[in-house]
Amino acid sequence: MHNKELKDRFIDSRARDKKTRERLKSLLYAVGRFEDEWGADICTRSVDEIKPVIAKVIGVRNYTHTTDLSILRRYARWCIENDVPGATDSLLKIKDVGYEKLISCMVSSPKHLHDRLDLAFPPESDCRIDNVHR
Repeated sequence: MHNKELKDRFIDSRARDKKTRERLKSLLYAVGRFEDEWGADICTRSVDEIKPVIAKVIGVRNYTHTTDLSILRRYARWCIENDVPGATDSLLKIKDVGYEKLISCMVSSPKHLHDRLDLAFPPESDCRIDNVHR
């Protein structure tokens, strides 16, 4: 992770409880592997460099997607406010990264759900336990 001390200060300033602290650490460590490749902090990168990274590290569920993106935006804002060298507002400009991943995990209709269940489980038949599980 690039700028570990900086990220620890951000976590200390934002985390009010253990659960929040762990969520912040988890997300920033996930981003850290890309920062190591760049040799720079995510708050200093351009929108084009950040989008693929965020698409890989943010959660799939709508709640985690929104929360993760919000955390990264708060981190960028915090870096700007604390005069981190090279900090940009690129993270603040990102609005919709990862929705393709979210949509690909959803089912569009009861028929689509049934087809997915047929792929995952053996076909249903009368008086079989798999009907209950479905």
